[in-house]
Amino acid sequence: MSEQEDFLPAWLDDKPAELTPGSYIWTIRTVAAQFKDQEREKPYAQIDCLVLDGQFINYQFPFRLYLTKAARNWATYFMRKFEYPAELLEAAQPVVRRSALENLTGKVLVEVTDGEYGLKFDVKGFSRPSESELEDKLKPKEEVKFESSEPSVDLEADVKGEPDLSFLDSTQ
Repeated sequence: MSEQEDFLPAWLDDKPAELTPGSYIWTIRTVAAQFKDQEREKPYAQIDCLVLDGQFINYQFPFRLYLTKAARNWATYFMRKFEYPAELLEAAQPVVRRSALENLTGKVLVEVTDGEYGLKFDVKGFSRPSESELEDKLKPKEEVKFESSEPSVDLEADVKGEPDLSFLDSTQ
């Protein structure tokens, strides 16, 4: 019997985390970009991304960056946050270069949903790796506490010298 060269011990019992629908903030690197539908009404760049940290490290997903006039602000927002070369973006005639869209790093807020053909990735926000604006966006809002659950009206406010609020009663 020949000696086995490799043995794979069962030390790694942890399965990779399964991605389920929900909202995620990931630090990513863009690994590839491809221009699609250039001659059509809604041209876009399909950007393939790699998650760089967290439980979904090395997970790859695509998203679309539309390059229409209507999507200009969103596209430039992405490019500025991901430090796309300013000389291309701020030129008299801005240039979106495929190679310049690759190997950019930043953070994304991604809404993952079940699509007809698998998971669908809808990017809802961008930030630089050092910024926390996406995390702040997902923080639960603080509830405003009131002293009483019932509204109260001081019927004797006019006698106590409170300002005249009778104008609130008019229907004008």
